[in-house]
Amino acid sequence: MRTETRISLRALAPRGTPAWLKTLAPLADRLLGLPAVDQVYSQLQGLSPFEFVEGGLGLLDIRAQSGPFEIEDRIPKKGPLLVVSNHPFGGVEMLVLAQALKAVRTDIKFLANTGLQVFRELQPIFVAINPLKVSQRNLAPIRQCEDHLGKGGVLVIFPAGKVSFRPRGGDRVQDGEWNRIVGHLAKRTGAPILPVFFNGANSPMFQALGNLWDRSKLLLLPRELIRMKGKSVRFELGHAIPENAWRHLDARSLTRYARLMTYLLQARTRERTDNPIVSAHLAPLAALSEATLIEQELAALPKQQRLLDFK
Repeated sequence: MRTETRISLRALAPRGTPAWLKTLAPLADRLLGLPAVDQVYSQLQGLSPFEFVEGGLGLLDIRAQSGPFEIEDRIPKKGPLLVVSNHPFGGVEMLVLAQALKAVRTDIKFLANTGLQVFRELQPIFVAINPLKVSQRNLAPIRQCEDHLGKGGVLVIFPAGKVSFRPRGGDRVQDGEWNRIVGHLAKRTGAPILPVFFNGANSPMFQALGNLWDRSKLLLLPRELIRMKGKSVRFELGHAIPENAWRHLDARSLTRYARLMTYLLQARTRERTDNPIVSAHLAPLAALSEATLIEQELAALPKQQRLLDFK
């Protein structure tokens, strides 16, 4: 008889849950894709964190594709490093980043949703926090993050806290506002910031239901994880941005800067997904001007105001 941890609503239901809700749990499990997740997890229990990561990607047949660079050239081999990333899928990003980073560093911690603690094998590399609530209980994990960076470790954060979504009436899937914890941790520890961008998005159904009921996005994540089976995940690593490049910024501005540097990496992704909601239809910023007029204005600028000359 199997005694390992089960991934199901009945097993995860807190004490005091009404009996009728527990009765409906098996049906809800199937709708949410939990049996498939449970089947994968049953083959990973008891592994070390990085064995779990490698095994999980293997069982799901998820292939990571990065840009034309060597991972080792982008990740400092020692010292604190704050890795920030967009959050388009809700789980796969963590597996892919852990697999990529461990080629250079194993002193890695992820600031992760408390709900992921159900995967006990990953707890050694998790700092659990509740991104949905502003609570005194979140102060301890934030101090733990600061302490890890202070000891020269690597900390990975998905600063949006929630999975990327398409706002009602919008045509682009992107993160919500980033939490200023990025700026605060970087300012307090002086850790270089490494931006990472993942290309892609969850399904149209995920986006549509998320606009009807925000909490549905959390419930649908297991189904979205299984939907990724057999697919490729493309990501881009930026360059580690040292403290002297952003020392003059306050925490809020630094967080916005980190987000900007992350989304600028999107331009490097060449692969397009078959998901139509990913591609935005961009209108021109302004009408084209005569090239000669632009050249005349540039030529009239004083030399000290021409910050960059290119060809």
